[in-house]
Amino acid sequence: MNDFEIDTRRLNLLKRSNKLLEKTRTNYKKYENERKLLLKLTKCESIDYDEWEKFLKSIEKLVDTNSK
Repeated sequence: MNDFEIDTRRLNLLKRSNKLLEKTRTNYKKYENERKLLLKLTKCESIDYDEWEKFLKSIEKLVDTNSK
């Protein structure tokens, strides 16, 4: 990957993370641990993007399942 691809991927992950944080804001206590870890991932400069992606997918699925 070149720098442009990494920056684009990071931006995409940050946008998804932000969207998820907004979505879980009203149920903060219910998703407290997930939110803390997600915030930690967004601040980490040396994060493995694949790990971040997997974590996001799992939380998105959890939130979507609980919102039905």
